[in-house]
Amino acid sequence: MRNVLCALGLLILLVGQVVADEKVVWNTTGGLNFATLNSSYSGVSTSAGVGFNVGVKYFNSVGEKDGLETSFLFSFKNSSEKYNGNNLNYNATYFEVPVQYYYQLNKNLKILGGGYAGVLLSLRASQGNVSLDISSAANVLDYGLMGGVGYQFSDKLSCNLAYQLGLADVSISSGEKNQYSNIMLTVASAF
Repeated sequence: MRNVLCALGLLILLVGQVVADEKVVWNTTGGLNFATLNSSYSGVSTSAGVGFNVGVKYFNSVGEKDGLETSFLFSFKNSSEKYNGNNLNYNATYFEVPVQYYYQLNKNLKILGGGYAGVLLSLRASQGNVSLDISSAANVLDYGLMGGVGYQFSDKLSCNLAYQLGLADVSISSGEKNQYSNIMLTVASAF
């Protein structure tokens, strides 16, 4: 619960700073996550799981063709690992704030690059019919680099394809290092 309150407090502070800016364009956004929890532990094979993200984003133009794109997302990342023939599934929920610089290549196409930070809201591990909340054992902060491309269909509708490379160790135990990688496909609609 403390993580949820921290995430909401951060959201209120950040949104309050940009609401009055006339160069800001707000969008609702949502899409799919294809996340993998990469492990340094020998003998573990990992695979991507499908999750989703939902939230709001805003564009703050710096120049005629460039600016900042910032999102406030609830991001659900699912992944699985196999070790000694056993399958273990992870379901993580994060409050994420990606901040990316964008450059408009033409009227419709843009490239993006930047980073993200996320606060863990919940983490469940499951094997078969057994599911455990392991949030208290996990590292709360995730962060990393991201980049991608975006396509503007109209003034009101756009989509992005981005890759997140996690730099934070989100392990629940010492002796191993786990980092997320994630492919995000999102659609945004202006309001």
